[in-house]
Amino acid sequence: MELESQVAKIQLGAEKDAGVFVYLSAEKLPLEDSESFLVAEILENDEERHASCEQIVLSINAAIRRTFKKNTGSGAFEASIAQVNSELGKLASMGEVNWIDKLNCIIGVKIGAAFNIATTGKVAAYLLRGQELTDISCSANKASHPLKTFENFAAGKLKLGDILILSTNQLFNHISVDRLKSLLNQGDFLKATGRIVELLKANAAGKIAVGSILALEVEKGSAPEEQIDLEEYIESAAPLGPSFPSKVWQFIISAVVPGKRSNASGTNLTERASLNTRFGRISRRIKAYGLKIKNLFYALRKSVKYGKDNFSPSQVRQFSPQKKFFFFSALILLFALLLQVTTAVYLKSRNNAQNKVLSVIAEARKNLSDADAALLYKDEPAAKEFYLKSMNLVNSIERPSKNLIAQIDEIKKQGEEIKIKLEKTIEVGAENLGTLAESDFLIKLPEYLAAESGNPASPNASQGGTIVSFNKDDKTIRDDVLKSPEKFALAEAVGKNKAAVYADGALKIWDYIQGSLGPEFISSVPKAENAAGLKFYPANSRVYMLDKSKNQILNFAVLGESLGRSLIAVNLKNDDGRNAVDLAIDGSIYILTPGDIKKYHSGAPESFGPLALLTPLSSPKKIITKADLTNIYILDSGNRRIVVLNKKGGLVYTLINSGFTDLRDFEVDEKNRMIYVLNGASLLKVVMP
Repeated sequence: MELESQVAKIQLGAEKDAGVFVYLSAEKLPLEDSESFLVAEILENDEERHASCEQIVLSINAAIRRTFKKNTGSGAFEASIAQVNSELGKLASMGEVNWIDKLNCIIGVKIGAAFNIATTGKVAAYLLRGQELTDISCSANKASHPLKTFENFAAGKLKLGDILILSTNQLFNHISVDRLKSLLNQGDFLKATGRIVELLKANAAGKIAVGSILALEVEKGSAPEEQIDLEEYIESAAPLGPSFPSKVWQFIISAVVPGKRSNASGTNLTERASLNTRFGRISRRIKAYGLKIKNLFYALRKSVKYGKDNFSPSQVRQFSPQKKFFFFSALILLFALLLQVTTAVYLKSRNNAQNKVLSVIAEARKNLSDADAALLYKDEPAAKEFYLKSMNLVNSIERPSKNLIAQIDEIKKQGEEIKIKLEKTIEVGAENLGTLAESDFLIKLPEYLAAESGNPASPNASQGGTIVSFNKDDKTIRDDVLKSPEKFALAEAVGKNKAAVYADGALKIWDYIQGSLGPEFISSVPKAENAAGLKFYPANSRVYMLDKSKNQILNFAVLGESLGRSLIAVNLKNDDGRNAVDLAIDGSIYILTPGDIKKYHSGAPESFGPLALLTPLSSPKKIITKADLTNIYILDSGNRRIVVLNKKGGLVYTLINSGFTDLRDFEVDEKNRMIYVLNGASLLKVVMP
């Protein structure tokens, strides 16, 4: 009985992602009743070597065709293998060596009922006859030489119903031998091969490349004329009857060509190409076109080099008029071709870049919409996350085209609106109460807010500076009410007419009505470069200071006209004190650092925050809270704002004003809903919301 092969090809996975190049071929040969099969895999493939890998396998295929075109005898297959080895040797001598010891390949030729096979590397070549699966590969177990890539070959007779399984080695990593035998012996070859594809897609998950050829031996004349390519089509159930569109198509065909039937009724495998598969098909076609363009440029470059080496102006001048005409016409056509190809590549690149930007813009818009929706449901953490994603996407766009700039600006404007909602930004009015002295801190007294001119670190610090004061009752500003014989760097009211003051490593009590200073206290008092913050806690009548060098908070007893009895209030953790800017106390102690707030209670760190600020703190100057204050207030100088937090670290609101240009210090009067701000030398009054 004469036999022929019903062939199904399976090629799954993207070579670029899988790190391999896979090639399958099954075709008729010039010799009557002969067919060739080629399954090739080259490991460690990358995009730059794609063309080289393709050249290797096409050379193998071409060598087989040429041999069988010239030879018809029994030694034709052996001659074809010799020709293949010769071709591979030539490629290696030309520098194409990346395939050596990385080529896994099956060459099979069927002539009538005789099947010849040669293999190299790790492959899966089997003959399924009934329930018996026989390994027919014949690879040598040693490193190959380019001229002896295919050393051995085998031959045998095929019978009706035999199935050849020629595959890359990955096949049996994802389908067991027993499962494969069970599927192929069920009697429906098309359905079985479709089911194999389903299993490969499910188990391999697109991470590897698999290439397989399945060939069922049937009676001559009973196999379809075309191969079944299962790369994009699978059959998950028995084919249904023809669909309505198929019936319409059949009717049209019957009307136009009486007696002719369309194959839409479904003897072939049912097409169920997924969206991902279609995109994959388009991607492969684009890559193929790109490769052709690349090869065209390569050929043009070689032609230009040849012309440069072999042509000179003197030779051209010797051409006949006809040759000159054809020569210059060829140059013009070449230039036109180059211009057309270059323009096409440029336009494609520009369109791809614009499509990518449009995709980013759409994603950014969606994230902003999600942020807005999260705010409606009071889900501020989610809204913050969506906002940040949107802004990161917009900021990632480089050099957008002019027609997209307006869309990007619109998204940024919407983002700014959401940012205002997230940071609870309120623009408040600010009344200028007058000008005080140039100073980095406010002297905060029950009746007065004042600033002292001059630098307490100057050589004349002992002379005292001019203190310009604002009277909270009559709203007057004077420079003759408060006096001090010395300049000081920090001051804190500690009782009636009394304030603790610090200057140059010493603490004193200042009677601001009399203008006199008590005795200095220096024991354990930090030096000027290590001192930060000076706050009074009336519950124990002690003033607290930070010593940066020791990473400690110290407190000192207020003893009438003097200070004394220093104690270590807190030994700070993680260098919290070394970076401290200021402190506040309400029973717990809050330490302001350049970017955060640390909380301590009973001498130990306590959870606080994290601060829910989209815009982090920048050069913060002061922090205020007390036992009788509801909130915590931060003067965020770098961002020109006042941040108000609750005592768990949650954001209450953020206050801004165009007049906040040089924030230095502030005082909070929650009872009367006012904040006094020292902005440069000016004293501003802000009414709280």
